[in-house]
Amino acid sequence: MKIRIKGNSVRFRLDKLDLQLLEENGRVDEKTEFPSSTFIYSVLSSRNEEIESDFKSNRIELRLPETLIQKWINSDQVGFENNEGSLKILIEKDFQCLTPREEEDDLNTFPNPLEKHTC
Repeated sequence: MKIRIKGNSVRFRLDKLDLQLLEENGRVDEKTEFPSSTFIYSVLSSRNEEIESDFKSNRIELRLPETLIQKWINSDQVGFENNEGSLKILIEKDFQCLTPREEEDDLNTFPNPLEKHTC
C-alpha cells in the first residue's frame, strides 16, 4: 500500500496483495519507521455505511464499508473518493507504471488500462 499526501488530500493506492489482505483479514497496514517514532497507515473494513478517516498517535486509519470493499474488489472500478470537511480522501487500485522505475515494485499491481493506448 502506498499513500500520497499533498495539502488536505490523502491518496491510498492498494495493489492486489493489499486487497487480498483487506478482504481476508479486514485490514491492511503499512508503516514508516522514523528515528523518533513510527508512522502507520491502515485501511480497515467497517460495518458502518460511510467512509471514515482518523489520525491519532502517528496513525492514519481509513475505514471502508464492507459492502463497498466487496464491490470494489470484484469489479473493474478503479477507486472512489470521499470528502470529510476540507479533507479529501482518494482510494484506488495501484496500476503498473507505464515506464519502468528502478525503485518501484510493480509485482502485485494491476494491469494499467492506459497501456493499450501507448504508441
